[in-house]
Amino acid sequence: MDLGPMDLSNDGADLVVASLIDAGTSPFASATGNLQLSKSSFNVKTMVGWTAATFDGYAAKTSGSWENGLDAVTGQKMLTLTPPTGGSRWVVGANQTTDEEIFGVRWVDPASGDPIASQLFPEPITLSSPGQQLNIGPIQLPFKENAMDSSSL
Repeated sequence: MDLGPMDLSNDGADLVVASLIDAGTSPFASATGNLQLSKSSFNVKTMVGWTAATFDGYAAKTSGSWENGLDAVTGQKMLTLTPPTGGSRWVVGANQTTDEEIFGVRWVDPASGDPIASQLFPEPITLSSPGQQLNIGPIQLPFKENAMDSSSL
């Protein structure tokens, strides 16, 4: 299953990440981030309710590098993660015997463990059989138009 491009946004991280990127600095201590899946519904701003996925074959994925720029149509500042080695794809392992619903994804600083952004899927995705896969397309983090406006700090 391919979910296609996802816009991840977390108002709490918006200004911090935007200012780091504007300065040419990585928003992560290690210059990458971890993509993690949740098997429970959660609050995208506070992470309350977050529970890491546990299906056979699951592991967090380390994102590749990141690029920033302006969307040619909207003029909005965007951060785009390059996919992890092997892509943003999780495959259910051979030992999966029960269904597991996946509710969303978050992007985490691997050094601190702090979430940078998160998003719930439109509907939970049920993984139940060995070989099933969940593939997330390009991940983009849009910034509010005034993210770099110092009056909004």
